[in-house]
Amino acid sequence: MNKILLTVLFSIITLSLIPAYTAFQAEIVLGKQESEVPFYVSWIIHIHQPLYNENGSLVELLNSGKAPEWLPNVWSSRVNVYKNLIPLTALNMTGDEALQVDITGSLIQQLNELDSSGWNNCIYCGWKDKWIQAVNEKTSIGLPRLRILGAGYYHPIFPLIYRSGIIDDFRNQVLKHRSIIEGNFGVTPGPGFFPIEESFTPEIIPILAQLGFQWTVVDSEQVLRATHGYNSNFQPQPNPYDVRNPDPHDWEWAISPQLVFRPHVVEYNGYKMVVFVRYRHMSQAEMSGTSIDYLISQIKHFQQYNTDPNRPFIMVIVHDGENGWPNHNNGIDYYVNYLTEFLHKIHSDPQLSFIKVIGLDEYLAKVYDPRNDNDYQYAKIWVEPGSWETMGTWGDPYFAMWNRPTTDSADQVRWGYWVKALNYYETAKDNGVDEDVLNQALKWIMIGESSDYYYWDGNRWWDVKAPKVFNYASELLSQYIGSTDNTPPTIRYAWRDPYNPSTTVSIYIQAYDINGIASLKAYVYVDNRFERVVDASSIDVNNLYVFDIDTSRDGLYKVIVEAIDTRGNSVNYTLIRPFYRVSGGGGAPPTPHPTPGVPFVMDGKLDLDKPFYTNESGKYVKHLWAMLTRDGILYVATEPATRNVDVFIFVTLNDNDMYDAPWLKEGRVYGYKYYLGNEGGNGWSGWFKRGDEQLSNGAGSAVGEVLEGYINLTMYIGSPPDHVYVTVAVYETSDHGVLLQVLINDNGDEDIGQSEYIDP
Repeated sequence: MNKILLTVLFSIITLSLIPAYTAFQAEIVLGKQESEVPFYVSWIIHIHQPLYNENGSLVELLNSGKAPEWLPNVWSSRVNVYKNLIPLTALNMTGDEALQVDITGSLIQQLNELDSSGWNNCIYCGWKDKWIQAVNEKTSIGLPRLRILGAGYYHPIFPLIYRSGIIDDFRNQVLKHRSIIEGNFGVTPGPGFFPIEESFTPEIIPILAQLGFQWTVVDSEQVLRATHGYNSNFQPQPNPYDVRNPDPHDWEWAISPQLVFRPHVVEYNGYKMVVFVRYRHMSQAEMSGTSIDYLISQIKHFQQYNTDPNRPFIMVIVHDGENGWPNHNNGIDYYVNYLTEFLHKIHSDPQLSFIKVIGLDEYLAKVYDPRNDNDYQYAKIWVEPGSWETMGTWGDPYFAMWNRPTTDSADQVRWGYWVKALNYYETAKDNGVDEDVLNQALKWIMIGESSDYYYWDGNRWWDVKAPKVFNYASELLSQYIGSTDNTPPTIRYAWRDPYNPSTTVSIYIQAYDINGIASLKAYVYVDNRFERVVDASSIDVNNLYVFDIDTSRDGLYKVIVEAIDTRGNSVNYTLIRPFYRVSGGGGAPPTPHPTPGVPFVMDGKLDLDKPFYTNESGKYVKHLWAMLTRDGILYVATEPATRNVDVFIFVTLNDNDMYDAPWLKEGRVYGYKYYLGNEGGNGWSGWFKRGDEQLSNGAGSAVGEVLEGYINLTMYIGSPPDHVYVTVAVYETSDHGVLLQVLINDNGDEDIGQSEYIDP
């Protein structure tokens, strides 16, 4: 975020978060330092500028006389940081030391323009020279000394753009950023990923993992709020759905050292990612101005808890690299007199030899990797959604700086245009519109996702930018979309109010379809049992709708939205985060939690209200319940196996071959790729890949009132499938058992053909 912040402002923020700041600073020098366990330190520096001319050249804008009076200074005051100090800091490192940096695509694009145009006496000419030198310098494990992280090209808030369920913009933000890094510096960003504004939610882990990233960084507040025993000073209080980490009983200065100073694994929907934890207090101190002695005193104090040589502590400091103190005195005070001098001090003072600067990849490779730790209680944790602190928020789970949760906010205006543009994009894509047109529209959509355009509410310079570029996309695509419309409405989860419900909750969504929406219904589940259907009310502004839901009963609430347009195209939207209603607004949630990322709980009880297919004449099974979510999770259920039979639910992606039936059964089965099997003799169930390879990740099942299961097809095939085909079959339970029944279109032979599948 381009936050031109004054040092005094950051001081005020720090003082407000740590009321006894003076005493706190005076006390910490008393901590221990004699432990032999090393204490590691690492930095992530984030630099970014948005597209100031969203539809043209930055230099043209600067030379036009129409630029804001402050804009030239944005660039002239940061030249030393952008051009010299960041790479030079990395070049002063040795051994395992590395400096991680996130530099956005929109910043690189504009720096290149300033370079090529010779703007302002060519002050940016050759700006990449030292960067290229620093990325070609290697650490002890052969990675660049200046480590460029993966990110979003135009600085989007990824948890918010994920909420449509359409991931073209998410993936292309990352891939476009990867391309400009490779083209300018000759290296591929990663394997770490920087979530813009530290905005994170576990739901984005599968996409990041599919894109090849191994780790990311989250703010300490989001880890601590997900932990029992933590008393957050911030509102709203965390919902019990996210409070999952056991109480560590090591609270010190309002943090848990073992949670904040170690990396952990977070798992979502079968995908795992390492998360490093940003130490918020020290990150704030560096933004407002601090000293080497203060950093060392912090480390010395927490060294008393750093007693496990197998899991040494690491303090991860993350902040903007060109705002606040890092840009004071042209960056000299921070990069030269602080960072570089800190390296010199710990290298030269034997009493500080336990303090070691290290790259985060080097730490995982040589010190401690939680993915290999099966013994530590906190090797795997949970994280609440949220971001780092901003000028106007503490980093709340609403992401309120970019998603102000009121019906009349400027943010909801912008997201209303976004939902419309995405529906035009999806409709055009489904109709086979030329790829060049789609790419241009997607570029406008991605530009409009720049978080800066949402940050400065009330400033017309910023307020108009996102709606303008979203309209560019919609207007472009409208020229190519004909009368054919097979695309369902586009939905975005906006917010819920209150965050921790009492007797009622209002869930706000935005929905749009180019031919209008005929029906919006919410299917409400409490403790994984269907409860009721609620119709939406239109707010008549910004494509907003609201579901007012009775939450007078305690339990876990899940809401699935069904949207139908005027052409009959429908979608089941599953991206509304579940939440607990707990009497009194607190307390531990019931167990077990649903599998993260899966809107279904495997307890042998139906998660859907009505069957998708019924055959009342069936001897063994009569019903198939099935639903494919937009993010590629298939839920299926049928009657369970009885004693003398085995039941199978076959899933095909329309492979045209015939294959031998599984489990040594007689006959052949059309095109199946995956199947859920239920053994009649003992009630066991599980998912398999064709060839009888059992699936352990991204799939689950249970037998009770029904045989039910889910499988994350996106995890296995790389993207959500457009169509899947499902059938239910019953065989004799013995080896070489014969086919007894096919639920759909049973033709009486021993094989299952293509016509005996159905598309859910």
